[in-house]
Amino acid sequence: MPWLAALPAADDDALLSARERYPFIARFTRLPVLFVGGKVDGIAPSESIFPVYTLWGSEEPDAGAVPKLFFLAGRENGLGWDFDAFDLLNEKRGERVWEHVVGWLERGR
Repeated sequence: MPWLAALPAADDDALLSARERYPFIARFTRLPVLFVGGKVDGIAPSESIFPVYTLWGSEEPDAGAVPKLFFLAGRENGLGWDFDAFDLLNEKRGERVWEHVVGWLERGR
């Protein structure tokens, strides 16, 4: 996957904020972002995605105005089952999640 190599090497200090490790990211933190995670996803579990969601835009002067949404693909959001990584990409099951994504895009974020 060539896009995996798009992020330049970070400073060795992993405790620095994302903005300090990757200064160019600042111009992206005001863009609307939809984080989608499968409730029972073992590849990218929600426990690993949610901290990134929480930090996205946190260094902006008005962090509350940064347009972002975390969508957990599971029963809690009206889906008939809890999704894993395969379900998110599966043609039939994933279609139910993509309906929510399209709705988010149509609302303008």
